[in-house]
This record gives sequence, C-alpha cells and structure tokens, in this order.
Amino acid sequence: MFSCNEKISVRQLQALVILYVFGAGVTVLPRRAAEAAGRDGWFVVILSAALAMLCVYVIASLAAIFPGEGFVDYSSKILSKPIGVLLGLGLFAKIIISSAMELRIFSEIVQQTMLAETPRTVVCALMLGAGVYAALCGYEVRGRIAEILLFITAPLTLVFFLLAAADADFSNLMPVMVFADACELIRGSVTVGMSFTGIELCLLVFPYINASEGGQAAAIRPALVKTAGLIGAAMVMATVIATAKFGAADLREQQWPVLELMDAIEFPGSFIERQDAIVMVFWISSVFAVMNAGIFFSALLLKDIFKKEWRGVYIAVSGALILGLAMLPRSEAQVYEIQKYIFYTFGAAYMIIIPLLIIIAAKLRKSEADVGSSHRGRTGREK
Repeated sequence: MFSCNEKISVRQLQALVILYVFGAGVTVLPRRAAEAAGRDGWFVVILSAALAMLCVYVIASLAAIFPGEGFVDYSSKILSKPIGVLLGLGLFAKIIISSAMELRIFSEIVQQTMLAETPRTVVCALMLGAGVYAALCGYEVRGRIAEILLFITAPLTLVFFLLAAADADFSNLMPVMVFADACELIRGSVTVGMSFTGIELCLLVFPYINASEGGQAAAIRPALVKTAGLIGAAMVMATVIATAKFGAADLREQQWPVLELMDAIEFPGSFIERQDAIVMVFWISSVFAVMNAGIFFSALLLKDIFKKEWRGVYIAVSGALILGLAMLPRSEAQVYEIQKYIFYTFGAAYMIIIPLLIIIAAKLRKSEADVGSSHRGRTGREK
C-alpha cells in the first residue's frame, strides 16, 4: 500500500471510471464511428458499449473469485508465478504506452487550441507532474478528486451537448440502419471499442474498495456495469449530435469532432466566446485522471512483481517512461496507429481474454480440488 488510507467507495470508483474512459475516448469517438458506419455510427457505438459492459462484468466476476487480492497475486496462484509475472509486465507495458499516447494527444490539442508557443515537452511535463503528485498522495485522494471534478464538469458538459443538439439537423441521420454488411458493422464496433480502453484498470482496483460501503464484489459488479452503460449512453449522445450537426461525410474529416461541436454553439450577445473551453475543462480533468491512474497502477504492478516497497522509485520510473514514450511518435497519425495496435493486442487481451482464461482456470482448479478432497474422504472412510 502507498498510503495510510487507501480505500475508496463504489461511487468514487464509478467517478474514476467515467473520467478515465469517457473523457479520454470521446474527443475522437464520433469520427471513428462515422468512419466505421457512416450515419449509422451511433449504432456501432451502442454495440461497443454492450461489449464494454460485458468486459466489466467479466472483470468484476474475476474479482468475486479473488476478493481483496491483486492481479499479479491471483494470476501467479492460478497460472504459476512465471506466467503471473509475465501477465503483470504485459499489463504494465499496456498502461505505460496507453498513458504516453494520451499524454501526447493532450499536448497536441493544447498546442493547437490554447498554447501554440509552448513547447510540447513543457505541456507534457506539467500534466505528468500533477499526475505524479496525485499518485504519491494515494488512491483515496484520487477518488475524492474524481468526485469533485465529475460534479463540476459533467453537468456543464451535458448542458452544452443539449445546446448543440438544439441547433443540429437530425435529417443527417436519415435513413437509419441501412448498412449492407453486418460483419462490417461488427468489425466497426470493435474498432470504436478503442474509445472504451482503460476499463482493464478495473483489474487492479478491487483491493482498494471499502467493503463497509458496499464494496463487496456482489455490489461492485452491477455498479460497474451501470457505469459502462452510462458512459456508452453519453458516447451515443455525443455521436448522434455530432453526426446530426456535421453530417457523416464531414465528420470523417474532423480531427476532434466534439471540440468542433462545442465551438459551433452560438450564444446571443457573445455570452461565452469559447464554448469548447468547457469541454476542454472536462477533458483536461480526464487526462489528469488518466495520468495519475497510469502512474499509480504501473507503480503498483512493479511493487507486486518485485515485492519491494520502493514507492518513490516505482513512481519515478513510471513517470519517466510515460514522458519519454510520449515524445517518440513523429506525428499525430503515428500516435493513433500505436493506439490501434495496443488496443487490438494488449487492450483486447486484458479487457476480456485474459480475465476469462483466469476465471476458467480457477474454476477448473477448484473442481480438481473438490474431486481430490472427495476422493481422500472416501479413502479415509474405507480405511
């Protein structure tokens, strides 16, 4: 443990997941949906949300089998220690690379929209510094910050989405459900599922849930499924409004559709000059959540792998790796290619495949143990 008080409530967990997943994924989601299914992109997002709900259900079911245990610990117990360590290192690599790419996108957007003359390294270092500080403060601090940020930013973002919808042309969504190839639609939903990346961090969070506040696995599972559904509903709303506002053809050309959507809102009398700044507030809060989560959980994985309580060292190593990797891509297009590769390999594996395999292995071992116990009991009675 990294601090004296590491427990959060289920509500704080939900706030953390919303900030991490929705804020990090929504900026380019409408464009990905339009590329996948044109005007029917909103339906692709619904399918992706259903997949995300399935993933968190499986992850929460895994936590129910090993309550209070860490990912590396129960992986080593079920699959052998070498495999458990390898899985921990793989998850560490996934978290570090994903966090670095989010940090790079953050610096690109900040440079192009607000701080054009500020060096990219400075922008990244400032955000990373805030994430490092939050990671040093412990997990409870992250939960409380998430509650405050979500309470402030979510209502404002919802209001601006509704204002954008009032000026949208919903005929751009017509006709609906005219896709020709169902297989193409399924492939598109998997691609759009990149926007839900980050829910695999739930593999690491369960030891930090306060059992006295409903933190048992039975309570966590429905809470996480509902959270994934809420995020999916918000993403569907953003996709529908963006498609209605710009049309599917123009949406494919938008670099950051949600920011463009907010900027297109007009207020009489110039009441607010930069509406996109409201979404930027929510998005910057989300990137902050991504950074401190990436640093905290990557450091936690190093602690579980090496069994040494070197908190400062692990956090410093994680922060340095994230900053260094964020500077490597030559262009924004390369960043998105790296994100896509990580999602189709590490992301898909840790979101659904590996949790399922561990659940199956755990149930098989339990069955073998029950059979062995029954056999020993019969042998003892015969003697």
